[in-house]
Amino acid sequence: MTPKGKRLTQAIVEKLSKGVVPNNTKRSSFVIPSEAKRNRGMNKKFTQLILLCGHYEGIDQRVIDSLVDMEISIGDYVLSGGEIAAMTVIDAVSRLVPGAIGREASHEEETFSKKLGRKKEYPHYTKPADFRGMKVPEVLLNGHHAEIEKWRRSQLR
Repeated sequence: MTPKGKRLTQAIVEKLSKGVVPNNTKRSSFVIPSEAKRNRGMNKKFTQLILLCGHYEGIDQRVIDSLVDMEISIGDYVLSGGEIAAMTVIDAVSRLVPGAIGREASHEEETFSKKLGRKKEYPHYTKPADFRGMKVPEVLLNGHHAEIEKWRRSQLR
């Protein structure tokens, strides 16, 4: 036992889980942080998410051993608690719910999507075409869709 820091205890999590996880079985539970990084496939994989968020020193290992079937991370950095990471997971998952964003096709061509070769999306511009001497690339102003698409592909990072 480590004397310093706060942890979620086994007894507290077990009491809370009784109303959420039938018979305390492991089901779609996540602990944040950990070593395994999230990806889009994980966002689509689960229909139920139970997010346990440790604060400061995390969660009693017995909770992880008895109630958690996957540990995930949103990146290689430390936060004071899992709440912000949980909000990130919620946002990433909820935007994939049908109807959550305007056009379903929007998911097909965005940063790290399969259609873009898992690369960062191309730059975006707004009006005016010239802002303080910084200009929108001419190809984006000509209305030629094939040329615009070619430019976008050349700009993937």
